[in-house]
Amino acid sequence: GAGEPAQALGAVVVESCQARWTRSLELAPPNSFVARYLIPSEMQAAADEAVRLGVPVLLGDTDTRDFVPRLKELLLETLADLARPLDGWRRYGDDVGRGLTATLDTTDVEDNALFEGTRALGVADFAFDPLAVLGVAVSLIRYPAAFALKAPKAFFLAAGAFTVLGGSLDAAASLDAAAAPSPVETPIVAALGTIDVLAPLLLARLMLVGFLEERNARLARSIRQAAAERGGPVVAILGGLHVNGVARLLMSPETPKADSSDLGGTWWAADTNSYSPTVLEVDE
Repeated sequence: GAGEPAQALGAVVVESCQARWTRSLELAPPNSFVARYLIPSEMQAAADEAVRLGVPVLLGDTDTRDFVPRLKELLLETLADLARPLDGWRRYGDDVGRGLTATLDTTDVEDNALFEGTRALGVADFAFDPLAVLGVAVSLIRYPAAFALKAPKAFFLAAGAFTVLGGSLDAAASLDAAAAPSPVETPIVAALGTIDVLAPLLLARLMLVGFLEERNARLARSIRQAAAERGGPVVAILGGLHVNGVARLLMSPETPKADSSDLGGTWWAADTNSYSPTVLEVDE
């Protein structure tokens, strides 16, 4: 309230994990040319400032060693669900519908703001705010560049997959435009058409559940744990698409369906570049 002394900052939580953080520091050491100009990171900048001020830094995101296998599992689950018209389609629809609502409908976040004067991030913020538009444009270059530097094999594999997918969609469109496909072309058209339908369905669930919903749950848990362990306010540095989802979880006393783990983030010690995982039980 007014007149009360400000409480010292307890911790800074960044949207990163031990594996990604270690790789980032190897490729772009703090204050290096690479870190400053080639692949600058708001996460690293925030962590550097926290270290300068003596504030603990918590890496709050799901570790890639857990995240990548989970994406593979989710991909197989989606293929299996799409092959089952009744219960499988219902599960798929529930997941995608829940993800779309959580991402696009910000009414509950607006109505229950954590702090006075704050508001949810809406579509207009990303589409019409000049700084946000500039940030999106820069990210289209920066993120692929960082991906290529940190994980070149995975980057070229993903780039190849998207190239093949794009080529198959173009081929499907050209064959569909033909007056009458030959007997040889007919199964090719069918296969490419299947890819055309499956690709967005698979990506939708992977993005809404794997990349957003489940990581939101881990990030929210890490923020709660940092606040409980350090006994003070926490600043979290998150990507724009995570902000509303994480805020929603922090405002709710219920444990979300996606949060099936008691794992939190990992404390990073800058002076020794060492890590200390925390598994702290926090009353929800």
